Amino acid sequence: MVNSDGMLRGIIQLEDLVLSTEETALNEISQPVEQRVTVDLDQEEVARVFGKYDLVSLPVVDPQGLLVGRITFDDIHDVMLEEATEDVMTMAGASSEELVYGQDFFRIAMFRLPWLVGSLFGSLIAAVLVPMFRHVPFEDTLMLAAFVPVVAAMTGNVGSQTAMIITRGFAIGKVDASMLGKTLARESMVGSIMGLAAGALVAIVSNFGFGSDILGITVGLSMFCSMTIAAFVGALAPAMFKQIGIDPAIAAGPLVTTGCDVMGVAIYLGAARLLLG
Repeated sequence: MVNSDGMLRGIIQLEDLVLSTEETALNEISQPVEQRVTVDLDQEEVARVFGKYDLVSLPVVDPQGLLVGRITFDDIHDVMLEEATEDVMTMAGASSEELVYGQDFFRIAMFRLPWLVGSLFGSLIAAVLVPMFRHVPFEDTLMLAAFVPVVAAMTGNVGSQTAMIITRGFAIGKVDASMLGKTLARESMVGSIMGLAAGALVAIVSNFGFGSDILGITVGLSMFCSMTIAAFVGALAPAMFKQIGIDPAIAAGPLVTTGCDVMGVAIYLGAARLLLG
């Protein structure tokens, strides 16, 4: 419903209009406009409004509030699928354009390679940290080396898992900038609980497997610290990307995974050098 100037003033359900009498005034059966979108709003934001409020249609207005049309769920459904596909491909370190170039192997490889090169450099950084073992006795070095993949994998998994959850939260409107402090605190607590459980388990395994109490303490403590920090980083990265206008899904891909891998190895080697000399 609009006024004489074309300004949006309310919404009338078709059922209410059909069942009303000729004497019924429109303002008696109209409902206030709770949600509307402007013509310049990004289609991803429009899809987010539909998903957040479970709508079937939305009025579209210009910057002055004049009604220019409406968008239905059918109109936005394809957009939702497109945006979801783009997010999934980005989190995988790929591009949605791969779906267009199905048999162009070289072009597809070029889409994926930049992320893999970034991961490679991250892994090389972790390799550079390994000489921190040089002052540790050879037998201890072998035992410590056995748990490097374990710590790196668990740390990377926690960071990636958290980043994906937060990214999805942004996509469906369950997470926003106003909740950042609460979200970081929650994810850090979750990470510490998981780190405590995983650290205790791996400490027990390393103690029984290698017969070394100090090794168990080193691995368990490293696991706890690295998983707690990884959860914090995994929650913070998408929020920072969102704040500066970059797709948060990028943070949920190889970027966070590789960064957390390197961090986990650094924490582990630092703890080993501190505790084992």
